[in-house]
Formats: sequence, structure tokens, C-alpha cells
Amino acid sequence: MNDLEQAIKLNQESKQFRDEAREALSESRELLNKTIRFNDQANINQRRIALAVSSLLPKSLRNDFNLNEADIENTATVSRDNVEVIRKREMLDILHAINVLAVTNSDVIHIFVNYAANINCLAVFAYAPEHDYANGDNRERLFEKNVWLSHDFALKRLLSIESQLTELIIEAREEAEAKAEVEA
Repeated sequence: MNDLEQAIKLNQESKQFRDEAREALSESRELLNKTIRFNDQANINQRRIALAVSSLLPKSLRNDFNLNEADIENTATVSRDNVEVIRKREMLDILHAINVLAVTNSDVIHIFVNYAANINCLAVFAYAPEHDYANGDNRERLFEKNVWLSHDFALKRLLSIESQLTELIIEAREEAEAKAEVEA
């Protein structure tokens, strides 16, 4: 076999390898396109499920929205918005509970709840009921916490404050009852 025949044979083999490589590349592209379509369909189905589940939420916790088939891709954004609405609703519920604790237990503890809108901060502090406000009583506060409501941990912090205030109120009630029994 001379050099020319060997070169022709190598050329034919390389053409065969190129053709096989092109065919493999073509198949790979088809598989990639199928995978992309399947992924898109799975995402659409997942968004539809999220939309369906979010529509089961109570009206006070959900955003009202109308989506058609063309807008189905927007459901991911809508779902994120719903999560944010729920988070804010939970925070408002806890804020309300803290205010209710302050109003309903003023006979045993004085709870102050202040909101600074310019920094979105809630300050909660408490004094004993015998605190002398008029004469500048220098006793330390029984409780003092600040929560920046825009922070990620705000909900957890508000729950902690509500729990700690409840414990303080229980202790103050027990002390008041013990004091009343001693006086009686």
C-alpha cells in the first residue's frame, strides 16, 4: 500500500468520523431542545400548581390576579408576591397582638409600643405599674426591644417579643395576686 492509498483511506475514515460526529451533534441538539421544552413545561406546570394552591388561601392573605394562558409565566412572580403578602399579614397580626397585650394588661405592667415610620422600626418597652413618670423615675425598664420591620428576621423577632411580653405579664399577674393575698 503506497502513501496515496493510505492517505485516501485516512481521508475516508476521517469523513466517516466527521459524519458520525455531525450526527451525534445533531442528536445532542435535538435532545437539548427536548430537554428545554420538558423543563419549560415542568416549570409551567409547577407555576400552575402554585397558582392553584395560592388561590386556596383566604382572601385576606392573597393578591387578586387574573392570568390567562399567555400570562402563565408570571405566576412565579405572583407566588413570590403572595408569600410577601402572607409575611406582612403575619407581622401585622403579631403587632396587633402586642398592642392588645399592652392595652389589656395595663393594670400589672405598662407596655409602650412605638413605631418610627422613617426607619420602619418598632420599639417595645415596659415599666412596672408603680413607675413614677412625673418625677423622672430612673429605674430600668423591665423590657426593651427594637425591631426593624424590613429585615428578614423581623417576623421571628416579633414572635420572640410577643412571647417575652406574655411571660412578663404572667409574672406580673402572679406578683399582683400574691400581693393581694398578703394584703387580704
